[in-house]
Amino acid sequence: MPDQPEQAAVTDPDNIPEIPCDGQVNVSVTGNLATLTFTHVRPDATKMFKDGTIDPRAVVRARIV
Repeated sequence: MPDQPEQAAVTDPDNIPEIPCDGQVNVSVTGNLATLTFTHVRPDATKMFKDGTIDPRAVVRARIV
């Protein structure tokens, strides 16, 4: 087996939060970069508070390049 480089220790000093993303996911590849876009379905707040109707919208919550 060839020698493997030692893995760097993983830390999370900024305590990155977990973000709920249970909606659609998109993957876009351009050159040597890939962009992952995650959404979460939520009701449109304006319509919900104005007249009480639920109009679900997929809102972009996280994007990783």
